Amino acid sequence: MSNHVDYYSELGVSKTASSTEIKKAYRTLAMQHHPDKGGDAEKFKKLSQSYEILSDPEKRRQYDTFGNTDSGIPGANNLPKDIFSMFFNGGFRDMFNGSKTQTKGQSIFHNLDLTLEELYNGKTIILSCNKKIICNKCDGKGANNIITCQTCNGSGQLYKQVQLGNFIMQQIITKCGDCEKGNKIDPASICNKCNGNKVVSEPEVINIVVKPGSVDCGRIVLERKADEYPDTIPGDIILNIKEKRHSVFTRDGVNLKAEKIINIKEALCGFNFNITHLDGRSVFIKKDGVTSNNYTQVIEKHGMNEFGNLIIKYKIQFPETLTEKQIECINEHF
Repeated sequence: MSNHVDYYSELGVSKTASSTEIKKAYRTLAMQHHPDKGGDAEKFKKLSQSYEILSDPEKRRQYDTFGNTDSGIPGANNLPKDIFSMFFNGGFRDMFNGSKTQTKGQSIFHNLDLTLEELYNGKTIILSCNKKIICNKCDGKGANNIITCQTCNGSGQLYKQVQLGNFIMQQIITKCGDCEKGNKIDPASICNKCNGNKVVSEPEVINIVVKPGSVDCGRIVLERKADEYPDTIPGDIILNIKEKRHSVFTRDGVNLKAEKIINIKEALCGFNFNITHLDGRSVFIKKDGVTSNNYTQVIEKHGMNEFGNLIIKYKIQFPETLTEKQIECINEHF
């Protein structure tokens, strides 16, 4: 007894139906035939099986190419016997392994220049761009009428005999050059919104939030926000962060570093001063006693965030000349 099931007929959709049309048809029929609502269990099982195959791009492609047979392998009875010999060489091992891998589109890269103040205080950046999205008028098909390719009979593939030796023939599968996955667009029904391109360009505004105290600022990845294409996972928008040079501070991980020039008197007697932080507040700094050249002072919890410190390195500025009175004073005390 044959277990053949026509998945398209079960869902009441055409072979060119979009993923949205298939999903909508399944939902409607599943509600009608669900066993919990008095529906036929066998019918519901066939509907679920049909949706499982047709909603998965890879399984649908295999079904469209080889059909469904009693062997349990899609289209096994439709393949020439020569092809099965290739299984021993692993030639078609991946064809029936149930892989659900899907092509991912190209990522889009942008450079983002940020000041140290913006990284410290946080900022919301508005990114305006033109993004390709799947045309909603033709549902990404490019036309209202999709024709089955006659060259490959809608399979998207061609079989070719290759002679390996005097008595050895091998059949290989090549991609059909006359169509796209077995379908061709009827020129008379090309979508007037996307002009058959399947996608349209529309402006999009994206809000990018830079959190206060950001230190891991090499890049920001907005997953699957790039251009859309049919049967393709959208790529990412990747923002490469470039930190602008600051006049006072440099960032070292969670820490902030600064240099302060002091004179001889300050180096010997101590000093104090105020430094303006990245959020505009004034931080009071004091140092008593003698300060040596290149001495570093750590002001805790005044770095990029609560885990970072402010590290100040002191440079002593020596006078170019001394007066006689200054020389006498130094000789007297040292």
